[in-house]
Amino acid sequence: MKKNCLIMLVVLGCCVPGVRAQEGSVSKPIRFRLPVETYVRNYVEPRLATWMKWDRYEESSAQYRERVSDENKKRKIGEWEQEALAVYKKKYAETVEWRQFRIDGAYDPDNETMLIHSDQFGKFTVNVPRGAAARLFVEQFDSLRVSDPDFYFSGNTVGLDRLTYILPSTGQQFVYDSREQHPYTDMNIAYEQGPVDISLDDVVRPSQTIAKNTVVLGASDVDARIPRTGVIHDDLYVAIIGNENYFYESRTRFSANDARIFHEYCRQTLGVPAANIFMKEDATYGDMLKAIQFLRNAATAKKGNIRVMFYYSGHGMSDLKDNSMYLIPVDGSSLTLQAALKGEQL
Repeated sequence: MKKNCLIMLVVLGCCVPGVRAQEGSVSKPIRFRLPVETYVRNYVEPRLATWMKWDRYEESSAQYRERVSDENKKRKIGEWEQEALAVYKKKYAETVEWRQFRIDGAYDPDNETMLIHSDQFGKFTVNVPRGAAARLFVEQFDSLRVSDPDFYFSGNTVGLDRLTYILPSTGQQFVYDSREQHPYTDMNIAYEQGPVDISLDDVVRPSQTIAKNTVVLGASDVDARIPRTGVIHDDLYVAIIGNENYFYESRTRFSANDARIFHEYCRQTLGVPAANIFMKEDATYGDMLKAIQFLRNAATAKKGNIRVMFYYSGHGMSDLKDNSMYLIPVDGSSLTLQAALKGEQL
């Protein structure tokens, strides 16, 4: 089960259910009724058997050995494989229910991308320019024409490799290509307004009263009024991660801001020196390993005489098989936990 997580070790955390979002070129596997390897083998083997036969009336034994050399045999098999895949792709395209594809989430104007969902292939993004094109893409999606679908194969699984959508009203084309990464963010703009302080100063005039309003807008007390203690703790080391803008998952809300505010609490309230803090927004898997190494290096240099804190805000995932906890980097996916940070590593 995937969750949005806010985690501190020494231990602060909360988890709420999350929703998997854009997965780029990561396609949900689906098996054709006849697995692709079986289809290709059934196509190649009888042709190879015919090609390997020797017709003593048409060629000498030397000519035969030259014709069926390993190099020629490999070349012919490659040609037949490509022929088989072309036929297989055409047959497979006929089984795809293109009309069950649907738009998932709102249009992302910053990345100019639309998130599409298919029960067969999972989620993928299409680049759609801002403006009239994006509006028409949404309004006319159910009547869009699908053109030039192509597929890729991994073992016996089939993934969507390329697809072109065509607007019926304008003929404009929008291409999905699994080799091109178009990030998607499910964005909602929210403004957190703190208390409004209004003071009125009355100014008297012969026949009128003029009121002067002073309006103060800002963030919440927790974010803005950070206590300053004046203490310094040289033995305290902190790693702070705030993952918000994911490549293959939905965007988390306020994770980056949470990390920045906690950084200020560490500096002003807890008295952690700046050199003792590792902070990274939108951390990749490599960045998260660096954060752990930062704490390890500090422990080694101080011979273990330190205190450490690890603060994380972003997506998390639990493995139901062994109840292991994983923190997901921005370049990771809940589908590939091998590229996530396991809680035991902390």
